[in-house]
Amino acid sequence: MYYLIMGLEDLQKKLYQEKEPGESKGPSSVFPPVYTGRTLSNAAPSWQNNESLNFLAQRRKRRFFWGTAISLVILSLALAGWFLWRGLHSFNTSSVVLEIFGQERIVGGEEINFVVRYKNNTKVSLEKAVLTFVYSTDSLPDDENFKKMGDLILSEKELGVLAPGQEGQAEFKAKVLGDKDSSQNFSAKLAYRPANFNSDFSSQEEFKAKIVAVPIVLNFDLPEKVVSAQDLSFSLQYINTSETEFSGLLIKIDWPENFTLSEVHPASSATDKNVWELKNLAGRAEGKIVFKGVLSGSAGDDKAFRAQVGVEKDGRFVAYSQTTRSAMISASPLWLEQSLTGAESASASLNQFLNYNLKYRNTTEFPLGPVSVKVKIESRAVDLGTVSASYGGFFDSNENAIVWNVSTLPALERLAGKSEGELSFSFRIKDNLPVDDASDKNFSVLTVATIDSSNVPLELSGTKLEGRNDLAVKINSRVVFYQKGFYYDNLIPNTGPLPPRVGEKTTYTVRWQILNVSNDISETEISAVLPNWMQWSGRTSSADGSLKYDSASRKITWQVGKISAGTGVVLPVKQVAFQLGLVPSISQIGLSPEIIKGAKLEARDDFTGMPVSLSAPDLKTSLTDDSALGYDKGIVAE
Repeated sequence: MYYLIMGLEDLQKKLYQEKEPGESKGPSSVFPPVYTGRTLSNAAPSWQNNESLNFLAQRRKRRFFWGTAISLVILSLALAGWFLWRGLHSFNTSSVVLEIFGQERIVGGEEINFVVRYKNNTKVSLEKAVLTFVYSTDSLPDDENFKKMGDLILSEKELGVLAPGQEGQAEFKAKVLGDKDSSQNFSAKLAYRPANFNSDFSSQEEFKAKIVAVPIVLNFDLPEKVVSAQDLSFSLQYINTSETEFSGLLIKIDWPENFTLSEVHPASSATDKNVWELKNLAGRAEGKIVFKGVLSGSAGDDKAFRAQVGVEKDGRFVAYSQTTRSAMISASPLWLEQSLTGAESASASLNQFLNYNLKYRNTTEFPLGPVSVKVKIESRAVDLGTVSASYGGFFDSNENAIVWNVSTLPALERLAGKSEGELSFSFRIKDNLPVDDASDKNFSVLTVATIDSSNVPLELSGTKLEGRNDLAVKINSRVVFYQKGFYYDNLIPNTGPLPPRVGEKTTYTVRWQILNVSNDISETEISAVLPNWMQWSGRTSSADGSLKYDSASRKITWQVGKISAGTGVVLPVKQVAFQLGLVPSISQIGLSPEIIKGAKLEARDDFTGMPVSLSAPDLKTSLTDDSALGYDKGIVAE
C-alpha cells in the first residue's frame, strides 16, 4: 500500500510539475484542463477520489463482516449455554411411563386385580419414587395398610430409586362395590425426584371401569294386591349367582308406611331390626327370609318394599344390589275406619275422655250379611269401667272388646251393596297409670276394629270379607312442677327478722321440684323473675342441670334437659334450691310482698312429641308451704 501511494505521487509530480525557464506554464497538452470551479492547484484528481472511496467502502465491508461473524459466534455460544442450562434445569415427565391395566367391565362385589406398570425412560435416576393407587369410592382394598384421606381410599408402595431405563409393575386388589351400570374411577400416581434436581415431580394415569352385573340377586315374593289391615305373608329370596364366597353381608329392608311386622323367620340378630346378617354366603348358595305383618292404607295406594344387600363400611351401609316391589292396596269387601272425635292429634292426657267414631261400608255391588263389628281395646291405661257404645254395643270385659251384631243392631242383618253406616264408642284414660318400675313407660291405647261376615256370596267365592282398622293413641306423660318457699329450711339456713322489717334483710329459700310419670321428657327448662325489691344471694343447693341468674333481666333459669319417666314415682324427684333476700321498703308495711314470680316450666314429651308447658303460683313472704311459719310472720313491719 505504501509503495502504491508513493508511485501515484511521483506520477502526479511529473504531470503537473513546473516547466523549465522559457517554456510555457500552461497545463499539459496530454490532459487538457477541465474547469471545476476550483483552481487547479487546490483540486484533487477525480480518479484519486474514486480510489479513496473504494478503499473506505472495502474497509467498512470488512468491519461489518468481522462484526457479524463475531456476533454470530457470541449468539451461538449463548444459545448453546441456554440449551445446556435448560437441560440442567428442566425435566420432561412424559418420559416417565405409567399405565394401569384392569377389567373395564366388572361384576360388583368380586375381587379385581389391577396392574400398574411404570418405566423410567429418562437419562437420569429417579429417587424417592413412591407409587400411589387410588381406589373407587366404594371399593374394599385387599391391603391391610390401605389409607383414607378424606373421601379417598388409597394404597402406597415405596419404589426407592429407578435407574435410567428401569421398569417394573405393582398389583392392587380390591372388591369393587356399587350398583349395576355405575362408573368406577381409579387412578395411579408416581411421585419422584430426578437425581440432578432438588424439585419433586409426578406422573399420573386414570382408569375407568363399569359394573355390568351384580352377583347377588334379590327377589320379593309379594302379592300384587293387598287388602288393607289384613294379615300379609311374603318372603325375600337371595341368591349368589357367582362361584365366589361372600362374607359379612347384610340384608336391609325398608318397609312402606303403615306396615307393621308381626313375625319373621329367621329373626334379625342385628341391632337394627330391619337388618339381617349373612356371615357367609357360598358360591351358588341361596336363602329366604319369611315375613308376616299387617299393611294398611287407602284403596289404590301403592306400598313399596325395598331390599338391599351389601356390607357395612366406615359406619355406613354400602349396597351390592337392591330390588323394589310394590303392592297395591285394594278395598276389602267389608271396610271400616276409626277416628277420634274432636281430637287435633293422636295423643291424649291422663283422665281424658276419648270419643271414637266408627264408619263401616259394603264396598261391593252385592248384599252382605249378617255382619258383626268388633272393637278390641288393648291398653293398661284405659279405665274399662267407663267404656260405653252406641246402638247397644256390648262391652265384653273378658275380651276387652265392644261387639255389635244383629242382636244389638238389626241393620247388620243385611248390608246392601255400597251401603254404609256409623257407630261410636268412648272411654276414659286412667288418672293414675300403673308405673311400678322404670320399664313402665310410653303408654298408649290401641283399638283394633274388625268387620266380618260368615256368609260369602257366590260372586265373591274365595275372597276374604273381613275388614280391619287399627288406631293407636299415645298417652302424654304427666309432668308436675312445684315451687315452694321456706324460711326454716334444712338445705339453706336463713337469717333475718320475722316478720320482715323495713331496712333489715330477711332471707328465704325457694325450691323447684319436678315429677315426671310415664314418658321421658327433654329440653326441660324452668325460669322465673325476681321483683325489684328482692336480692339474689348466690347460695344454692347442688342440682342436676345448670342454675343461672342474670342480673340485667333479673331472671333465674334452670336448664334441666332430659328427665326420665318415673321421676318422682320410682326415681328421686328432680330438685334445686336457692336463697333470696328481702330488704322491705316503707311502702310495703302491712303487705306480704312477692319474693319470686312468673315461674314456668317448658319441655317436650319424647314419646308423643307434644310440648309441655306448666306454671307455678307466685311466692309471697307468707310462705304457705312452711308449716313452722305463721301468716303474720310474713307481713312487713316497721
